[in-house]
Amino acid sequence: MSEGIIQQLEQTVIEGLPEDAEMLANQALAQGLDPLDCINEGLTPGIQRVGELFASGEYFLPELIVGADAMELLRTFWNQQWWEIRNERLLVGCY
Repeated sequence: MSEGIIQQLEQTVIEGLPEDAEMLANQALAQGLDPLDCINEGLTPGIQRVGELFASGEYFLPELIVGADAMELLRTFWNQQWWEIRNERLLVGCY
């Protein structure tokens, strides 16, 4: 199941669907997926593919920007989640 979500995250970036990004990010967290794995295995290949499509002339600047927006939304979401998890662990470790 985790491979499916990671592939969906990649497609979200390729297709430039930021409206689906947060829903998928929440599903990934609910399944206990590591945000770094989602970024490295889903988002990075997705934005690389967008770059290839742009370089080949299949995608134009608007598609490039929307793909980057989807990736940035997901990266920001996971960054916030990571800090919340990290801070919870620090607080627990202090008691």
